[in-house]
Amino acid sequence: MPLVISDETLRSANLSEKDARVEIACLLFDAGKLDLWPAAQLAGLDRPHMEEELRRRGIPLYRPTIEEIRKEVEDLERLQESRVEIACRLFKKGELTLPMAGKFAGLSRTQMEEELQSRGIPAYPYTKEMIDEDLRTMARVKEDRRGAGRQ
Repeated sequence: MPLVISDETLRSANLSEKDARVEIACLLFDAGKLDLWPAAQLAGLDRPHMEEELRRRGIPLYRPTIEEIRKEVEDLERLQESRVEIACRLFKKGELTLPMAGKFAGLSRTQMEEELQSRGIPAYPYTKEMIDEDLRTMARVKEDRRGAGRQ
């Protein structure tokens, strides 16, 4: 069924026939009456040009439902958990420093330290060899002080 819009109406709206088709298509898309491709066909445009017309009018191309947004948030949370898990594993293996692990996980240094602690991973690993070396150093310092006191 053809829709007739008089030339007088188009002139008073300051629209050409093509402009009117684009306006109507955008309005129908915005109202949810037409999907993108049928709206583009009504407007006589290809998809990229129809998308541009919608953007120029501030009409969003995609309107997610609340359920779709919830799912996206859940997916992002799972992704974040995976990044934290990987960062902790790499830190524990000594492949990332604490600042690098935090950056990879998207956490501050303090948050990364807390995350490591919650997993039983020491944020500042202190090996037996390090303790032994510190004890030897302390013994040497103590001995040097005794020697200096005798002179």
